[in-house]
Amino acid sequence: MKIDSTNIQGVRNMACREVNAENNFRDTVMAKGFTETEAWAIFKIYRQRKAIKLDRIGGRYVVKHGALWDVDVLQNALAIANA
Repeated sequence: MKIDSTNIQGVRNMACREVNAENNFRDTVMAKGFTETEAWAIFKIYRQRKAIKLDRIGGRYVVKHGALWDVDVLQNALAIANA
């Protein structure tokens, strides 16, 4: 495969969407009353446990089940991250 500016721009766009998805997840968790550090810890646990999936087209992380957004579930994930 030949690498040209079109391919590089496409990769750049995908990377930008992934960063936006991570930031959107962080902002959503922070809106529920968590700090930024706690939000990143929850993100890492969710990603590690495959509770979220990256939608590369939409540029968002999608949770496997809506209950994963509940505050008590987020607190449990934070407790696991801090263990």
